[in-house]
Amino acid sequence: MPSWTSFSVADVIVFVIICGVDVFCAWIFWSAAVMVPKAYQMRRPWMIWLLLIPIPLLNDLLSFIVLIPLARSYQRLFQAHNITRNRQGGFRTVIFTCTVSLLGDLLGFLAHPPVVLKHFFPTVMWFLALPSAAGQVLREVAGVASLALLFIVWDMRKQAYHIRMFRTTKDTIAALHALQG
Repeated sequence: MPSWTSFSVADVIVFVIICGVDVFCAWIFWSAAVMVPKAYQMRRPWMIWLLLIPIPLLNDLLSFIVLIPLARSYQRLFQAHNITRNRQGGFRTVIFTCTVSLLGDLLGFLAHPPVVLKHFFPTVMWFLALPSAAGQVLREVAGVASLALLFIVWDMRKQAYHIRMFRTTKDTIAALHALQG
């Protein structure tokens, strides 16, 4: 087990960069969730920050719990405003990304089971070489899908901003007409 003194400056820099990227991605999802008017929200925006919990299988389950309602919120918002572009709200991409990520982590867990399983099932351990490679491939596919999801969410966030600004402008113009009338 490495001690804290065995980490180099490069290791610390890489760790800080990875944490920064994770926080930036969570901020993009959070800002997209905040842009959805409360009437269409299916989850509270603060729940997006739970995705920063670094426990692999729990994080995958939280992705289902948090990102699917975000996609559903955008579906409801876009249907209410008759927007045809991104009408699915990224729902299919969310389902694909979350499922592939969960399967990749599960296969990775099967490839490196706890010592207890190795003790009770020593004869089938040779079979677990396949899940390791498949799990790695699925995690790579999930990474690419996550990047695509990030771009989709950024675009939906812009659309929600325009909806919010249009509604505010429309309400302001209606109020001005009411004052003049």
